[in-house]
Amino acid sequence: MQISFEENIGEFQKRKVVHIIEHEGYGTIHQLIEPLQEDYDHQVICSYNLVKVKFIKKKSHYIIHTTGHLYPIISKLKILLDENVNVSVFLHVAPKYFELKEKKFFLDYIRNLQNIYSFKCLCPSKEVSMQYEALGINVNSVQLGFPEINFDFEENSERRTLLDTYCNKYISVCTSSDPRYIAIKGLNDFIDLMEQIGKKEEALILGFDGIYRGVLCKRLPLNDFLYVLSKSKMYIQLSKTESYNLTAIQAKRLKIPIIVSDIDGHIDCMKCGHNRIRNSNNIVNVIEKVTSAKCIEQNFKDSIRRESLSNFIYSVNQAIKGEFIK
Repeated sequence: MQISFEENIGEFQKRKVVHIIEHEGYGTIHQLIEPLQEDYDHQVICSYNLVKVKFIKKKSHYIIHTTGHLYPIISKLKILLDENVNVSVFLHVAPKYFELKEKKFFLDYIRNLQNIYSFKCLCPSKEVSMQYEALGINVNSVQLGFPEINFDFEENSERRTLLDTYCNKYISVCTSSDPRYIAIKGLNDFIDLMEQIGKKEEALILGFDGIYRGVLCKRLPLNDFLYVLSKSKMYIQLSKTESYNLTAIQAKRLKIPIIVSDIDGHIDCMKCGHNRIRNSNNIVNVIEKVTSAKCIEQNFKDSIRRESLSNFIYSVNQAIKGEFIK
């Protein structure tokens, strides 16, 4: 469900919190933020057009969701602040991302504006917020959450039969074949690990179509993606940086064994410590631990308790508390 401003202008003007997703295509940010609309006070729109978004002073609080690009609305942030619009910026990437993508200028842009104006930045991880603080950027962390996962395929449906060919695999995720993004998502480490344990023929990369280093890569719609994930042997993400990991949350809910790198948002997301690895030297023992019923159940209960949609909504409200004008 992708929301457009034009279709929802009447309802949009009634909401206390307006989320603006300024991001190309349809991706993880949309999957994460759109469910917030289940709370009536929250509205989600997708727009690159500053003119069409009528920012209403002293009525709504606007949260601009970005991955560190100076798109039209973010690039005009100074104008909004000059006009005393209640606005926050939700950073969906960790600081290290800017080094890997050569976008340090974005950090300078935000830091300079915060030195002049009083506005909040938000991020989805306490660990990531501390990294921003160390760089002189004031960031409030929020607790992520996700609604109940539902997907349904008839037992003998043609679609399910097709998807079953991708099931029972070791899965990693990367939504772009761009070499820099492949590096950020740790696909080479994933494939090296699969070779080390002799499971490369059972590896699958979800997010783009093709073959990478002999491993099948497949892009699937969200419903299909969740079905294949639910039938996987293990979810492995050895990213170099990760502000949060939505697939890890989904895997916890689906009771799938998980291994992730010991970085950034993974530290907050995976509370069961032996799911996080710094290297693959002790991978056999790690796999034994994460595939245990105790670990899988612990991750599931942690996600239900901590990563609920109601907790996410509450956390967002708390992060910007005090900026509403009654």
